[in-house]
Amino acid sequence: MKFLPSVALLAAFIIAFTVPNASAAEVNVTGTWKWNVEIGDLKVTPLVKLKQEASKVTGTFSFNGEEETAISSGKVEKDEISFVVLRMRDDKKVTTNFKGTISGDTITGKWDSDWSGEKQSFDWKAKREGAAKSAAGTYKWTFLTQNGDSIQPVLKLKQEGVKLSGTVTGRDGTETEIKDGKVEGDDVSFNVVREIGGNTVTFKYTGKLTESGIKGKTETNFGGDTQSRDWDAVKQK
Repeated sequence: MKFLPSVALLAAFIIAFTVPNASAAEVNVTGTWKWNVEIGDLKVTPLVKLKQEASKVTGTFSFNGEEETAISSGKVEKDEISFVVLRMRDDKKVTTNFKGTISGDTITGKWDSDWSGEKQSFDWKAKREGAAKSAAGTYKWTFLTQNGDSIQPVLKLKQEGVKLSGTVTGRDGTETEIKDGKVEGDDVSFNVVREIGGNTVTFKYTGKLTESGIKGKTETNFGGDTQSRDWDAVKQK
């Protein structure tokens, strides 16, 4: 039995290197980003439009509304983003490299360019335009069942960029994770999937953020019939 500690250590080693790092932030840089650049008397406002698919990032870069240039080598690793912009200036190729850390709707890092003939490095702090509002928090609402019972679900939301995660607690006190949660401007949407009477039922929640919470609709097709009801969730302080 002396081999057991070795087996346990091997199992721990395998788990450590195969279980995803839960602390790694999930980010999405899709959107339009702007920042200001001041070099001597030069003042410009670059703009980059990004689209993220998994870890790959594509998009375009422009100065002050000028012609857009496609970015290259764009990627996201955990909360780090990098991409390259190749432009022609006075018949010379100019290479500009961007690298930064993503935190919600802000990217902070450095960019360097050889536009002056020598590579120079500058601070980079870009803000996402039309950033999603914060939906994070705890919400409650009340509705009546067909039997006249009053139910008060509890919704707990977490937000990272435009992505929403969280749980809904129903009448039996069971927490169910939400799926496909997102925020787009004022619009909030997510799904809740439950097993009812041996059937898989999907509840679709859509609404708009208000000063007091979220107001919208819930919809389900339980029993083959589409049912819709008003949804007025109040944010708890």
